[in-house]
Amino acid sequence: MTPEPSISDELRDRVLARLGLTQPIATSLSGLSSVYRAWCDHIPFDNVRKLIAMRTGAEPPLPGTTGTDFFEHFLAFGTGGTCWPTSNAIYELLASMGFTVRRVAASMRDRGFVTHGTVKATIDGADWIVDTSILSNVPLPATSEVFISSEPVFDVEIEPTDALHLMWFRNPPGDGYTPCRLLVDDIDHAFIHESYEKSRTFGVFNQHIYARRNFPGMLLLLRGPILYRRTIAGTDETTLTREQVLESLRGEFGIAESMLAQWVDCGALEETFAPWSGPPPLIKPSTPPSSRFANRE
Repeated sequence: MTPEPSISDELRDRVLARLGLTQPIATSLSGLSSVYRAWCDHIPFDNVRKLIAMRTGAEPPLPGTTGTDFFEHFLAFGTGGTCWPTSNAIYELLASMGFTVRRVAASMRDRGFVTHGTVKATIDGADWIVDTSILSNVPLPATSEVFISSEPVFDVEIEPTDALHLMWFRNPPGDGYTPCRLLVDDIDHAFIHESYEKSRTFGVFNQHIYARRNFPGMLLLLRGPILYRRTIAGTDETTLTREQVLESLRGEFGIAESMLAQWVDCGALEETFAPWSGPPPLIKPSTPPSSRFANRE
């Protein structure tokens, strides 16, 4: 059996310092909240390295599959990753700090099959979800009760179902909620690796740039050449030029110039401006708990 990957104590300490966490952190809900909030504030969700790997024909594994590879590149180049590498990376980080964590597989857009990876941490017998794609700023309670976030910009909801839980979140451009249903509890790294490799032929992160990052009071999302800024006042949408895309990735998302040069050289910048060639995303009508409660009033 292949041993589960783990990051070294030395790498863990460098990552925590980069996240601004220089004091000892207890394995409590408060400690988990501090680490997750720092992650949401500093580590982007992006497909820069994945696009480079796919366009240059890189052999498996895809970039960021292990926590060591993920964090060394984050520290050196400011890159993050998509759901499989980011969820595994936060799992390895929290495990190295002594938290009790497990990886979980889910279905983004509630399609009925696995397309998403996330993480649960158990504290005092209660489970908390720290999702590195949804970036909710606060751990989500996986309990028998409905939870509705009070943050208007990063609003997320979660409710128990017959099996596990169903999460709801909003990303620009629309105001509708995207469902994400948890399907398989406690998966291993081999599951992560296999699912990530399958995404080479299926998914919305294989052609256009996609980058998401949180700032105080603002959600920033770059999807293709369109940049969305969502604040309490609403969502602004700007179509960028090629140079502006690079400026945003460099200045707002923190991606290093040397990494962006690779991204440009492999043709990913031009592909970002090409018409979308993949299947349209399947979007089911969705009614999160808050909408259902409001309709009953």
